[in-house]
Amino acid sequence: MRPYPWNDRVLVALTADGRHFMTVHHGQDDAAFHTYPGGDVVARVRATDLGYDEDAWLAWTGGYLDADTAYVVVTGENDDEKWFHHHLADARTGAHLGSFDARTDDPYGVIPAGDGTWLTFHDGVFRRHSR
Repeated sequence: MRPYPWNDRVLVALTADGRHFMTVHHGQDDAAFHTYPGGDVVARVRATDLGYDEDAWLAWTGGYLDADTAYVVVTGENDDEKWFHHHLADARTGAHLGSFDARTDDPYGVIPAGDGTWLTFHDGVFRRHSR
């Protein structure tokens, strides 16, 4: 086990090649993309970077569709009704690459394969998707 100099982040994903990993801040302020094993931050993404106001936050989920493309989940509440949206980000720069139609109604329902495809699970069936 390798200790990192922070204790306020949740590990949510690792690239298929094992060279990078993604964390989300405990307060859900941002997602960070790190080198492995060093832990250096390569890029960060905040909900405001994706066009949301300060009342939105990042869910403790996300992943790598491939080594350079990640997805994050922005969530919030309107009139006591929760909502969420998946977004793509460049894991090297943090640049917003647009909305991500994950084809699921569950913010935690995406299982990335690392080769540009992902799985969803609905009504007892796994489905594989690609962009």
